[in-house]
Amino acid sequence: GGGGNEPQGRQGLWLSHFTMTLRCVNRNEIVKKSNVVGDYGAKEAINTCKLSKILLCHPEFISGSYYRNITTTPENIKSIPSTSHAAQRHVRGDFVPRKAAFTLAEVLITLGIIGVVAAMTLPTLFANYRKKQTVTQLKKAYSEINQAIKLSETENGELSGWHFEDTPASRDEFANDYFMKYFRIIKKCKPSNEECFSKISNINGAPITYINNPQEGMTSFITASGYSVLFWTHGTGNGGWIYIDIDGPEKGDGKLGKDIFIFQMQFDDNYTISGSAVQGVEKIGIFPAGLGVKYPPTRDSLKSGTGNLPQGLNIMGCSKESSGSHAGGLCGALIMIDGWEIKDDYPW
Repeated sequence: GGGGNEPQGRQGLWLSHFTMTLRCVNRNEIVKKSNVVGDYGAKEAINTCKLSKILLCHPEFISGSYYRNITTTPENIKSIPSTSHAAQRHVRGDFVPRKAAFTLAEVLITLGIIGVVAAMTLPTLFANYRKKQTVTQLKKAYSEINQAIKLSETENGELSGWHFEDTPASRDEFANDYFMKYFRIIKKCKPSNEECFSKISNINGAPITYINNPQEGMTSFITASGYSVLFWTHGTGNGGWIYIDIDGPEKGDGKLGKDIFIFQMQFDDNYTISGSAVQGVEKIGIFPAGLGVKYPPTRDSLKSGTGNLPQGLNIMGCSKESSGSHAGGLCGALIMIDGWEIKDDYPW
C-alpha cells in the first residue's frame, strides 16, 4: 500500500502498517512483493529480503510522511513485539518524530481570543493601577508634609504658637523659615509659575482662575520625591493652604481629585462653619481639606459639599455632579476616611 511513492535508486523495504504490504526494492526494480497479514508475516518477508538496511515510510507510523534509513538487521527486526500497535510504537521509537505544531488558523484564533480578553480587561487593570498609584503618592506627600512640620516645630516651637502678620513680607518669611526649608527641594518658584506647579482645573475640567494666575505670596516648589507643592497663608494669619500635585508639573491631568489634592494647615482652634464661629478644631496640624473641624463631615457631605463643612468648602464637593468652582477639592478627605482607598463610587 505504498501508493507508488517508493524511493528510487535505493535498496530498502517499504512497510505499510495497515495493509502490511512489504516490498524489497533494489534500485529501480521491485525484486519481491509480499502481501502479508500480521507481524509474523512481516518478519518472514524481511528475512526473505535479506537486507542490511531497512527503509520505512508511512504517515501511520510517524508524525509526517518522510523517509528515514534505519541501520539494523533482519534478526533485530524479529524482536518487534507481536501486536500491530506495539510494533508501531517500536518503530516510532527508532525515529526522531517531528515536533507537534499549531496550524496558522489555530494561532490566529488564539491571538484573536487573547486580543478580545485583553480589550475587556486591560482598561480595568490600568484604572486599578492608577488608583493604587494615586493613593500611594498622596499618602507619601501627606506623610512628608507632616514630617516637615514636626521638624519645623523643633526649631520654631509648637504649631499652636505660630503666627505671622498679614503682609507680603511676613508671608514670604513664614513660607521660607517655617515651611519650605524642611523639604528636600529641587526647584522653587516665587511667585508660583508653571515650571513648578501646573495650571489646574476642577474635577469637571473647569479652570481655577486664581490658582492659575498666582498672586504675590503664593510660592511653589518641586520636591525630590517628585510631587510639587503650592503654598500660601491665610489672610488671618492662622494657617495656610497647601495644594499638592502628586506627579509634578509636567505629568498627569492637573485636576482636583485626580492628581491635585488640597490640604489645610491650621494654627489655632477657632474655625468658622456656615458663618458661625465654632470652638474646637479636632486637632491643630495638617488636614485634607474638610477634615479640620472638631465634628468632621460625613462621607456623603464630602461628596456633595454640604453639611458640616468649614466655611467656603461647599464649593469643593468630591463629585462630578458638583457645580462648585473647586469641585473635587474634598476628594483627599474622602480617600483618607475610606482608609486610604479609592472606592468604586469615587468620581474617577
